[in-house]
Amino acid sequence: MQYSKRLFFTIIGLAWAVSVAAQPVVKQSLVLTNDQVEDQDDICLWIHPNDPTQSTIIASDKVAGKIFVYDLQGQTLQTLSDNYKPGNIDVRYGFPIGGELIDIVAFNNRDGNTLVVYKVDRNTRLLERIDTREIKTTNNYGLCLYLSPKTGLYNAFITAKNGHIQQFELFENNGAVDAKLVREFNLSSQTEGCVCDDETGQAYFGEEDEGIWKIGAEKEDGESPTMIAKVGDASGLADDVEGLTLYYAANGTGYLIASSQGENRYTVFERQPPHNPVGEFQIDGVTSTDGIDVANVPLGSEFPQGIFMYHNGESSPYPAGAASWKDIASSISGGLLIDTNYWNPRFSKSTAVETPDELAPQDFSLNQNYPNPFNPETTITFELNRPANVKLSIVNLTGATIRTLIDGQLNAGQHRANWDGLSDAGKQAAAGTYLYRIESDNRIATRKLTLLK
Repeated sequence: MQYSKRLFFTIIGLAWAVSVAAQPVVKQSLVLTNDQVEDQDDICLWIHPNDPTQSTIIASDKVAGKIFVYDLQGQTLQTLSDNYKPGNIDVRYGFPIGGELIDIVAFNNRDGNTLVVYKVDRNTRLLERIDTREIKTTNNYGLCLYLSPKTGLYNAFITAKNGHIQQFELFENNGAVDAKLVREFNLSSQTEGCVCDDETGQAYFGEEDEGIWKIGAEKEDGESPTMIAKVGDASGLADDVEGLTLYYAANGTGYLIASSQGENRYTVFERQPPHNPVGEFQIDGVTSTDGIDVANVPLGSEFPQGIFMYHNGESSPYPAGAASWKDIASSISGGLLIDTNYWNPRFSKSTAVETPDELAPQDFSLNQNYPNPFNPETTITFELNRPANVKLSIVNLTGATIRTLIDGQLNAGQHRANWDGLSDAGKQAAAGTYLYRIESDNRIATRKLTLLK
């Protein structure tokens, strides 16, 4: 984002606000800044695995050359500086390294054209660098991460001012995170914001003056994206298209949200194809907005039904901020979904569904357990769309039942069960791969889980 653009967009944004009927305006709940902030261009949320109220907001400041870690009250927990110019920042969970699963935070370094990866210490909530310091990219501008539901592999997409897109597969290399280039394709002009759907396997890119593109996120998914929303079309999408984020909800529902730097607003699209627009909103006192993130997780009294985070280019130093998803959802005509029960697949290590066909929405759905692999305990969640008799079991690869977790009548809604690695006889199960199986009304679905030593 250039500063000449920032001034221009601020001026036309003020004129637009006077001359055009305003979208719903939502109050800011939290302003994230400190005496070292200059321009916090992008942000991401790390969800604490045991206590969501201890989650953190992580901001990248491209001008100060720093990364800031905040708690949910806006207190600065950590400031990082390592001779870089951080661009877009993203987070994923359960990356396998050194015999354990870690949560990773990654960003593109515009000064040196590298990919930088940190890990989150789940006890202190602080970041520690864990890449090889040798992950080179072409000239980069933005980034988003992808956890494949098909392969369980982690990927990073790198965007550029000339529209060139690179896809890197992340892997362990002697106790550090490394990456290899697996795909490249091109858009026609400046592209920064992107987001990946870890459930449907789709990637979305914001070509700033053109619109939003969609393409399969697997490396074998070709080089020809499809435009799903064009700047100036009936959706209301306006340039510059900057941040993109996804609100996940059950049964494939939810939203794709785009920020417009030129018109100081956020456009909401349905997550499901054909991605129809469902509304727009603004944040009070926020203009020239850039990076955004959203989560459906309850995060305490200020954000009881989820959080929406954003860059604010209104005045220097440029802070990040957060608003309540409840306020946003209720501000739009007809309302938006609020689904705090659905466990966002970004927050767990996914593996492929073993059942070959998709479960019927009118029946039930079985989610990936978290954490996976695990030791000593994991959580399994599933949804029923009507009351039903349900049996949920852990079975080995030969089909023998190890543990029955649920066997009885349940009401419609979200349900969960924990497995502590013990058999029905109370003995510790051997380390290895198992299946968890749900049976209901002559329907069966299974997924894999892995118990570590």
